[in-house]
Amino acid sequence: NFELMPNNGNAAATLLNEETGGVDFFWQASDGSTVLAHWMQAHYTQGQDITSVDKLYQNVEQNLRCSKGFRAENPTQHIQAYLGTNGPVSPTKYVYVPVMSDFGLPIGGTNYPDPAQETLLQIVDSWNQQQFNTTGEWVVLGSFDVYVALVLSEAEYLQNRSYHPSVLFGAVPAQDPMADLFLNEEDIARTIFRPNPYWMGYYSSRPLLKILHNQINRQLLAAETLSVMEQLLMNSFKNGSQ
Repeated sequence: NFELMPNNGNAAATLLNEETGGVDFFWQASDGSTVLAHWMQAHYTQGQDITSVDKLYQNVEQNLRCSKGFRAENPTQHIQAYLGTNGPVSPTKYVYVPVMSDFGLPIGGTNYPDPAQETLLQIVDSWNQQQFNTTGEWVVLGSFDVYVALVLSEAEYLQNRSYHPSVLFGAVPAQDPMADLFLNEEDIARTIFRPNPYWMGYYSSRPLLKILHNQINRQLLAAETLSVMEQLLMNSFKNGSQ
């Protein structure tokens, strides 16, 4: 049972640990190279329903247990829930809330189902004018690359995390390609990370699988085209023979 055990490599339990976790981290490869990683802990649609009356995660514990126990009735309560959930596990002073969905319309405006609904920019301005003085939290409508730049400006607060099969699956320690990068077992136990099972389907991952998928699609389309041509030719021959 990996639940709530931060030192066994389970991604959710590791990154949502308020003391040793963090959704922003450096993912370290066996050659020692690193890449900045960010885990969207409440899915990439977390902020898309900011204008709805909906149940949300209100804190990290609810997020870890996938139990939405807070009913938000307005955008301000939504933002408060985002901060309560994302803030404690953001290692820098910056918090990222994705506001997006598949085939989603921009929030507010004349094309929105409710034309009277505030736009996202108006919601942000309203929070900053009404809530900043009491919460100290300033909301910015920006892109992910802006967030990355801000996080990297405080890179000293980010941990390195790596895959350690010798710890996770009982392999012989000498077989662990990461073993030489850490000083002792305590360092390994603190930084182990088991990213699966999570979708890894973005553009540069699984290149061979995507190349083969593309090739077989082309072959199937070619076969379908040839089949249609064959039917057309056969029909033409039959009509001509009559």
